[in-house]
Amino acid sequence: MPDGTKVYEAEIVLRATDGKMIEFVFAVSFEGHGMLKAQYEQFLRDSYAYVLPVISQRIDRSLEEGGTARIGKCTLHRDYVSFPSGMLALGRSVVPWFHVRTKLAVGDFLVFDDRDPRKCVAEPMVGMWNAAVLDVIAQVKRRQSLAR
Repeated sequence: MPDGTKVYEAEIVLRATDGKMIEFVFAVSFEGHGMLKAQYEQFLRDSYAYVLPVISQRIDRSLEEGGTARIGKCTLHRDYVSFPSGMLALGRSVVPWFHVRTKLAVGDFLVFDDRDPRKCVAEPMVGMWNAAVLDVIAQVKRRQSLAR
């Protein structure tokens, strides 16, 4: 804002399995309202804690039944994830779940092969609302691959 007040913009989108969506877009300022900011942050953490497992379980169930899912540039399969590779992204890297790693780096969400870090795809965190879902699924699928 022109007066220097920090304004936080948020967008929360929920999509049901039938495709119906609910979208919340809002801006809020917490100037002089420290308690309100803490409550807002807790709301976001609680929302993620509630929604993330449900979404992750649905995607995992779909993958186990032979389906695929797309999150950003990544295509998820039962046994591996694939994503564009090469200088011009003309090829695709295929990485078994056991070797998939994720991390945040300078505003980007990275998905990479722990055996060959050159097999990597970066997605800007801005606009990649489901990065947390991909991170959870990668952890679940890594554990599943150990059990097989």
